[in-house]
Amino acid sequence: MKMEQRLKMLKIELRAVLLPMKEGASFRQILTEYKARMGNDIPLKELGIRNIEELIDKLPDVAYMDYDNKGELRVYAVPDKNTAHIHRMVAKQKVGTRFRV
Repeated sequence: MKMEQRLKMLKIELRAVLLPMKEGASFRQILTEYKARMGNDIPLKELGIRNIEELIDKLPDVAYMDYDNKGELRVYAVPDKNTAHIHRMVAKQKVGTRFRV
């Protein structure tokens, strides 16, 4: 897969991982959740990126970093036109609630 196509796919995948996380995610949570959902690690080396923080810095249209009210650095999704409705639904959810199946 070409680098351009791989980066485009990674943006979609990363946004899919982050959108459900209303309270943001730690770097470790992103790495763990990405692997659980996609079945492989984030291809940082393949993209010439050293670490997850550098990846987030390079994708401001997908995610951003900020400190939560406890002073912990968290990563939050930046919705696009295709995911804005999901972002709005997640924002309305109460924290700590889970769906029952």
